[in-house]
Amino acid sequence: MKKLLLFFVLLCSLASLSRAETLSIVMVHGATAGGWEWKTTARFLQDDGHDVHRVTLTGLGERRHLATAEVNLDTHIDDVVNTILFEDLHNIVLTGHSYGGMVITGVMNRIPDRIRHVVYLDAAVPQDNQSMFDLVGGTPPGSKVVNGLVQFPWFNPDAKPPTGVAHPVGTFRQRVTFDNPDAFKLPVTYVAFVPSDQDPAKRAETDNGWQRAKARGWTIRTFPGSHVAMMEDPRGVASLIEDAAKDQNSTPTADAFAAASPSPQAPSAERQPTQLEIVSELTPPAGAGPKTEQDYSGYIMVYFKDETHCAYLAVSTDGYTFTDLNSGDPIFDGTLLAEQKGVRDPHLARGPDGAFYLVMTDLHIFGDRLGHRETRWQRPEEEHGWGNNRAIVMMKSFDLIHWTHSDYRVDLAFPELGDIDCSWAPQTVYDPAADKMLVYFTIRYENARANIFAAYANDDFTALESTPTMIPNIGGIDSDITQVDGRWHQFYVANATIRHAVSDHITDGYQTTPGRIDPNTVSTEAPNVFKRLGTDTYVLMYDVYGGSPNNMGFSETTDFQSYTDLGRFNEGVMRGTNFNRPKHGAVTYATRDELIHAAKHWNVELDFN
Repeated sequence: MKKLLLFFVLLCSLASLSRAETLSIVMVHGATAGGWEWKTTARFLQDDGHDVHRVTLTGLGERRHLATAEVNLDTHIDDVVNTILFEDLHNIVLTGHSYGGMVITGVMNRIPDRIRHVVYLDAAVPQDNQSMFDLVGGTPPGSKVVNGLVQFPWFNPDAKPPTGVAHPVGTFRQRVTFDNPDAFKLPVTYVAFVPSDQDPAKRAETDNGWQRAKARGWTIRTFPGSHVAMMEDPRGVASLIEDAAKDQNSTPTADAFAAASPSPQAPSAERQPTQLEIVSELTPPAGAGPKTEQDYSGYIMVYFKDETHCAYLAVSTDGYTFTDLNSGDPIFDGTLLAEQKGVRDPHLARGPDGAFYLVMTDLHIFGDRLGHRETRWQRPEEEHGWGNNRAIVMMKSFDLIHWTHSDYRVDLAFPELGDIDCSWAPQTVYDPAADKMLVYFTIRYENARANIFAAYANDDFTALESTPTMIPNIGGIDSDITQVDGRWHQFYVANATIRHAVSDHITDGYQTTPGRIDPNTVSTEAPNVFKRLGTDTYVLMYDVYGGSPNNMGFSETTDFQSYTDLGRFNEGVMRGTNFNRPKHGAVTYATRDELIHAAKHWNVELDFN
């Protein structure tokens, strides 16, 4: 009898221990799938005594009848948040697979107090204000969008369960918000599913999620299998989730997370003064006029940073090592120059009069957080998309110190353009045939169609002289046009990759080179080409924004057919002496006197040896 009593007490103790270790697990599936993808894994977890909730997102799986063009990422985040709230779940282990990483990131941001641990299973790891399309570069070849739903090449509604169910495209386009400091403190595990024929070390170099997890200080695990390893080894994945929930030491430090996810900054009294002067008109200096390559002795880079939404200048005498003129502080203060109190995508070029021509996007993506506006964007994102704006900033100078300034509303100047979503990434180039500066930039309509439009600027560079017209055969964004040996080379961005086209005419007749130009496997944008003075070598510079952290990448070419990868900024031969992580930049040329004058003004030493 005593032995039976002891056995009963032991059994109750074990049951109590089991209850103490019970986990509430919320599982979020990937694109085109449904809660069914977790069916067997969930059964193993339930057999282990855990409370498991498989969420099927709106428009997918058994809820496919709810699929409409209005379904977006917020809809899917609501699906998971409402499951947690209505089931009154606390201390949960939140798990997401593939596209589900976008969803659980938004859930973390909304209700971090309900979450014990987060597990990204071979999942998307976005930064704040990134979309799934930003991470993967758009839909894969062979896909098509019908009535707001993406049909992938593997679309098969007759499978059991249906595979490749059409997925609401709005969920891929909408950017996630990830700015809650409490969410940053949550312990997170990133799991890479690694096939048997893949080297984990090589995977670490190319996996954007892995790189971002490392930068944030998360725990990183690997698991053998394909991208759908939970269907190949559901017992193993169930055990993996149970083990990952114990990784409580994976909470990132504030410094690590700040490095991986820049936060907006308001202007600070600690910044160096810009030492810039806005003037109403310019007086050309003696000797102003056309410059040739032989007149130039160095380079000037303009770039911006997300943290400040301001623009910066850096100088170089060799085209490899650049020094920021203002010790890493802004020279062009977006709060003073733009309608939205921020500037992005600066571009600097030389004109036939010897002047510097600067254009920038008038846009602050964190404007609401800093009190510049009350809404997320100037206009509803559902109608006009992410980052909607209507103005470009136009500036002109002969000495880099005194500048004229115009904040130019494209939509008001040309109402015939209709209701444009945006006027992004303006650039300028001199057209010798017209003897004018051509301004070209991205215009998007209906939150979908983005193309490059161009128009000539007036001599004062304060306005455009004619209605911008579309450059045909270039569907994309972030165009860069350079004349080489009488032909025009246009680099642009399509599906988050750098593309190349060539024409004999500056605004039409472009023929696109097949395939991706840049050597990256993650998303890129913002191409810019400059020549190494005195050589036949050209440098292609671009933003590797899919990397973690964001950085510039560089390639060299002499024939625009083959390219040599130079690596990323401060990681290869292209370096900065007093700054890092420049974004969406451009490089142009300067004479020795211009460089010395600017360096003296900002108290920078230059070496021409």
